Amino acid sequence: MKKLLMLFFICLFTSSLFAQVKYAEVYKKQLKNDVYQKLIEGNLDFLQTERNLKIILDFSQADINGATAEQFIDVIPLESESLDNEEKGWNKKTLNNDVLRYEFVNNMNQALSQHRSGLRIVNNLDSKYKATVYIISVNRKGGIKGIIDFTPNDSDKSLAKVTFSHSGGSHGSISNLMGDALKEAGENLGAFIARKAR
Repeated sequence: MKKLLMLFFICLFTSSLFAQVKYAEVYKKQLKNDVYQKLIEGNLDFLQTERNLKIILDFSQADINGATAEQFIDVIPLESESLDNEEKGWNKKTLNNDVLRYEFVNNMNQALSQHRSGLRIVNNLDSKYKATVYIISVNRKGGIKGIIDFTPNDSDKSLAKVTFSHSGGSHGSISNLMGDALKEAGENLGAFIARKAR
């Protein structure tokens, strides 16, 4: 029994390590510095007749101005910043998606509606498909780079991948600037999905 458990944990660790390496490779080869969205694998035809799509924001692989997501929440002072407890709490709330997810999804839905798409972003299990938005990097100005992996809601089988990049804001903390970038990224990605899923 102990041997079986050990084998299970080794397999689990190996598979999670492989997932990290895969996204790191895509990040190096595919992500650019300008504002863009690009379909790099598969297609979005499966969304043509769908009404709902679930969105998940994932910061687990993010490099936030040289810090991991955990370090960002605990706040290693970034550059010359000295962050107080209020801002530490804001960072935690930000990466827990309470703030960023709303802005991102709201702007995606507005763009989908403007492009006359019948698709809507939802936060429940009614959708047949989900899109996991992996934030790969965030720079000091809040500029983001990421990868969206489209899968069935009940499976991790990848149907399509989209890389995206967006510049941040000009004033405020990294959390605020990241929020500005995700608002605009949501709008651009909503328009992009509407065009590709026709």
